[in-house]
Amino acid sequence: MTCRIVHAVDLRATAAFLLVAGLGMIGSLAVPAHAEPPAAANAPDQTTDAAKPARTPEAILKEFDEFEVPEPAFGTPEAQQAAQIKRAQGLTHLNNLALEFYRVAPEHERAGPLLYTRWNNMFPVDGGHQRVFDETTLVIKENKTPACVTEALFWNTIATGSLNPQGHETTIAAIDRFVAHAPKDERGALMMMSLANRLSRSDTARSTVLMRRVVQLYPESERAEIARGWLRVIDGLNKPFELAFTDAISGEKVDVQKLKGKVVIIDFWATWCKPCIAEMPKLLSLYEELKGEIEIVAVSLDNPESEGGLTKLKKMVSENGYGWKHYYQGKGWESEFSKQWGVTSIPRVFVVDHNGLLVDTNARGVLEKLVRDLVAAKKSG
Repeated sequence: MTCRIVHAVDLRATAAFLLVAGLGMIGSLAVPAHAEPPAAANAPDQTTDAAKPARTPEAILKEFDEFEVPEPAFGTPEAQQAAQIKRAQGLTHLNNLALEFYRVAPEHERAGPLLYTRWNNMFPVDGGHQRVFDETTLVIKENKTPACVTEALFWNTIATGSLNPQGHETTIAAIDRFVAHAPKDERGALMMMSLANRLSRSDTARSTVLMRRVVQLYPESERAEIARGWLRVIDGLNKPFELAFTDAISGEKVDVQKLKGKVVIIDFWATWCKPCIAEMPKLLSLYEELKGEIEIVAVSLDNPESEGGLTKLKKMVSENGYGWKHYYQGKGWESEFSKQWGVTSIPRVFVVDHNGLLVDTNARGVLEKLVRDLVAAKKSG
């Protein structure tokens, strides 16, 4: 478990990130297979009632905006199942309204957003990935308006990545097509970063290329800032690790490069982070065991001093005997040093060897063995 940064971003982009990363949708939209909307409701070339004349865009929008999808229910399994079916039926109706509106008024400014809602609802249902892919492919082919094509390309890319989890070339091609059509839409950066994250361990070279593209194409975006941090981690391995600061507890000047001769653990943490606190006893034990051979620099992501962050840090350090060095950044998740190193979740542990070189940027879970091995290598060398 980790504590993760949560940005104030469009919920649609957050959902897309989860989907491209292969994490799927959260269960609030999921419905059981037996409550799945009928095939006709998801087919792009059909309407809810072909016998009726086309309604005006205003009438469809009014119904769409006023319609309330039933919420999930609690209680007996039977009650929950009944509520799920009603919710599925409600979502199907909403989806049909979105499709009806697109057929009547594809040039309207809300046609694209309504299609987005439709595909977002369809995606988590059993078989939804394929249906979204098929329908968005048709909308792209129809090419009625740039806005609708943009939404279709976006969801077509999401579906492509989900249907071909190992077909990275296919997914990259789909992302490229989206970027070519909508070069200023920052969801392109989101999808690149999501795929880069998925490939970060299995294909570092390709992951790095994607991150560099994000920086190049979307230099001012939030994702570019994250990409720069990741790239710094990649580029910084086996190079001198630079960090100089004033210790928040002792007031002494600290320079990691002046700690050569010791293995240095760089622990990104915060007093409000429960997973961080849970790992402190092991860190304290390692520190006591190898005192003189290692040093720990705790990099705090606690809140600003005006919000009590420094006070809480000093109190916890004093009460628990964390006698190592403490760098209080003072800006929480917005702290420059941790952002520059791509730290988006904590605890995060870096390790610097006795020569002052950064040797690991994700040592959580292997820290004790890694540190002991480095100490032993120094003694034997």
